[in-house]
Amino acid sequence: MKQAITFEMLPAVDAALAAGYRLFDTAKFYFNEAELGQALEICLPNHNLRREDVFITTKLYPSGSNNFLAEIESTVEESLHNLRTDYIDLVLIHFPKTKETKLDDPKNAIHRRNAYLALEKLKLSDKIHSVGVSNYEIRHLEEIKKYGQNMPAVNQVEYHPHFTRDELKDYCDNNGIFFQAYSSLARQNEDLLEHEIVSKLAEKYNTSAQVSLSTNV
Repeated sequence: MKQAITFEMLPAVDAALAAGYRLFDTAKFYFNEAELGQALEICLPNHNLRREDVFITTKLYPSGSNNFLAEIESTVEESLHNLRTDYIDLVLIHFPKTKETKLDDPKNAIHRRNAYLALEKLKLSDKIHSVGVSNYEIRHLEEIKKYGQNMPAVNQVEYHPHFTRDELKDYCDNNGIFFQAYSSLARQNEDLLEHEIVSKLAEKYNTSAQVSLSTNV
């Protein structure tokens, strides 16, 4: 299975670099860090590029372990090994909960705090260059003001014309947090891609995907 995924990853990364892509987003939960690392190692020289010419983001879940610092450090070290790099440009806390707990579990606040502080410590070692979060709401970001040395560099959330999150975006803008969208095509939702306004613009510009993506720029 690993070899098959690698064969799919190689042409995808090669085509992305050729098209000008310089940001690559992965996560522990995607189970493809090693394949991405191998593909970049092979493809970067073919495009006269070096590691510092690309930006790599990965994500991890908070740890529910009492030994959270060691667990977070181990997870980051594994990502460094998988991605075949000495540093990661941006590490995000993937979700404001652990993989095991329910979203409304009050212990999640402690787990979020522990994960954020562990990543800030790792940032001092230069193994990661920036710390961010994903799927955080305003209440989660407000917590960080109480214990973090800095606010997150990034908050990566679902954002598209059917889910605009204006209040959250304004909060991030006002607090120096880069607001980064994912699922900008609404997970290929036909209600968005075939919307009357999108369809008219798509006919004019000969693309529906680019019309939808442009709303996030």
